[in-house]
Amino acid sequence: MDALNLDELKMLTQEREWPCISIYIPTSRRGTEVIQASIRLKNHLRDIDRQLKEKEVNSLLIDEILGPAQDILNDEFFWNHQEDSLAIFLAKGESHMYKLSINIDEQSNISNRFYVKPIIPALSQSNAFYIMFLDRKNLKLFRANSFGYEEVELKNVITNMDDALQLDESEQKEFRESEGGAHRASLYVGPGYGTDDAKKDKDILRFFQRADKGIFNTVKGENLPMVLSGVEYLLPIFKSASSYPNITDEGVAGGTWERGMNEIHKQALEIMRPYFEKKEKDALSKYYQYSVGEQASDDISQILQAAFANRVDSLFVNTSEHVRGTFNPDTYEVNVTDKSQEGEDLVDLAVVQTLLHGGNVYPLDLEKMPDAKPLAAVFRY
Repeated sequence: MDALNLDELKMLTQEREWPCISIYIPTSRRGTEVIQASIRLKNHLRDIDRQLKEKEVNSLLIDEILGPAQDILNDEFFWNHQEDSLAIFLAKGESHMYKLSINIDEQSNISNRFYVKPIIPALSQSNAFYIMFLDRKNLKLFRANSFGYEEVELKNVITNMDDALQLDESEQKEFRESEGGAHRASLYVGPGYGTDDAKKDKDILRFFQRADKGIFNTVKGENLPMVLSGVEYLLPIFKSASSYPNITDEGVAGGTWERGMNEIHKQALEIMRPYFEKKEKDALSKYYQYSVGEQASDDISQILQAAFANRVDSLFVNTSEHVRGTFNPDTYEVNVTDKSQEGEDLVDLAVVQTLLHGGNVYPLDLEKMPDAKPLAAVFRY
């Protein structure tokens, strides 16, 4: 099973030889509904097989393309380890499957590109943040948003506290000499702490300080909010040791890694919710402020051209809307066609290009969209 990220999105959006098959299936984590997902997929594969044969696609090619999806139909282990939705992308010589912590309407699509708009909310940077999990046996960093989370590899970081504190004498001396550095906060030892408690907390502080450089290098270039989680007394010690500038005041305290990342993510979202709401409100205010000039627009041709030119700062999109047409990336010519005609989804194209160029994408219900249009954007310049 592949991990969904922006690199995967870039790969998925490349034009391919027709046919490219995209299938979205609601799945279940438990209960009798688990088996229903397999039945839904079987029905979609049968319908896709029929459509391809009607277009006189060779039967051997159809079997080759649909084969990887056919292979999982009776795989009980596969279906018993799902999340909320399953995205499947099939083409000649390749297949990609993604478990998603996001509810997506059941659908399938045949085109010369994979249909990726339903997964856009899971990749949007507009509500991205980090979760840093802390206990003596684990340091784990997750990149998260409203719809899910993915572990970020901490390279060159010792993540087990007991291992990290087994320093030889030369390392201890070197560390003591550097302990007064610019980013090193002294630990407050409160009333009631004995010598052993104070030493333990200084050891923990030292461990977090040693880990800080590697963590900071992992997330450098981004200033996303970071929510701390894990054993309660470790959270303020980590915060005092860290040079990361955007750690939230409130954390998810209590419990251990065994409590489950899903519950930690759920509580972290509650901490982040006011931040997301303010960010969306500020972005919309900026749109209305700039819409009287040329730095904002709801014209799909202007938005597409700006998205390909790396000029879209914020894109507001109603993901239920489709605008069919063609776009020439060499000439920037846009041709909008009737919805019933052939052509790619220009809304999908604008969203993908905005994400790939680091813009913020805000999926909104139609009533929140400026002038009830399918797209609206604020430009960087």
